[in-house]
Amino acid sequence: MFSVVVIDKFFLLGVCAALFGSLLLGVPLWLMRSGIIQAHSAYQSTRNLHALVQIYFFLVPFILGFYIQSAPRIFETGEMLPRWVALTLPGSILAAVLFVLMPHALIPKLLLSANCFTVLAAVLLQLPKTSLEIHLRVGFFSALGLTILSCGPFWDLADSSDSLLLFWLGIVPIVLATSQQFIAGVLGGKRASPAQNAMTLVLIISSGAALLGQLTSLFCALALGAIASFAIGTGFFSALKHWQEPLGLTFILSHCWAIVGILLASFSTADAALHALALGYAVTLILGVSLRLTAWLTDTPEPSPARSITLLTLWQLFVFTRSFDGTLTLSPLMTAAASLACALALSAWAIALLGRVLAALRAQLAAIKSASHDPGQSSETSY
Repeated sequence: MFSVVVIDKFFLLGVCAALFGSLLLGVPLWLMRSGIIQAHSAYQSTRNLHALVQIYFFLVPFILGFYIQSAPRIFETGEMLPRWVALTLPGSILAAVLFVLMPHALIPKLLLSANCFTVLAAVLLQLPKTSLEIHLRVGFFSALGLTILSCGPFWDLADSSDSLLLFWLGIVPIVLATSQQFIAGVLGGKRASPAQNAMTLVLIISSGAALLGQLTSLFCALALGAIASFAIGTGFFSALKHWQEPLGLTFILSHCWAIVGILLASFSTADAALHALALGYAVTLILGVSLRLTAWLTDTPEPSPARSITLLTLWQLFVFTRSFDGTLTLSPLMTAAASLACALALSAWAIALLGRVLAALRAQLAAIKSASHDPGQSSETSY
């Protein structure tokens, strides 16, 4: 069995990557793009690095950690994933080190691809043990997302169209599959029926094909249909009753940004759509869910509702400004203020999350030390 907390190690990597990718890469790139600071000669390669860090060192560790931690609940088998999926953590760390030493080499990209493929293989091994209902609710969505993520490191992520396609077919299906657990368990919704999940999956794949063919109006219609199908199937509108609670507000805001991002793909640019979806949809969910999840797993108090809502509000200011940059005329002062909001929101989130993660690690080290002094004492296996 895994230890009570496995996800903490992945979250630690994700938090560090979020701070590096957003504050040291993303914000400076945006300021260069806005003409506030001078663009350097490596601007294009830095864009590629920024996209790679944000997807594979920030978002993906949260996804992989959640799969590993929550597999028995997600797949309803009562079984953890095979132990070899733990290799994805050192694999991610090694890939990060190699990117620093060899930023243009193939090996770190192969490692990132292998991490996603490893969890994909573990997920596929779970499917024969589960029902068709689980296949349609989680299995096929997960297989699609992890397969695309396995290919993504080799794409030109400096191209916003490629990054948008990777996000839509790689990240979105996984979010839709795993978020049903929260909607049903916490927000008063339900798990979608097999037929509804099948419809959502078909719409996701069809809209991805339209996006690949640069048929943005068709993508917009099909993608909105996928989000609507998901919302109807899960009874998502029940979340509206929880708008004053941090988790309810998190889901409401994130799905609003999903709709905005889809519309921007048709009426604005791929860059605008990508940032609305990545920052507004995915990162908003991570900010809200990760604090609650780690508080539960580490048996520590949740942040106060006022603090969580303040954090979410600050983040929305940044998401709005970054997503509509190019669509609206923004003054340098607005851009600078939004960059500050990004720094404050991410820093507050990182401090809160790291406190819980480090507390969990200290507790695990203490348990290992105690067990080493008392060989007869049994302890849970930790990754």
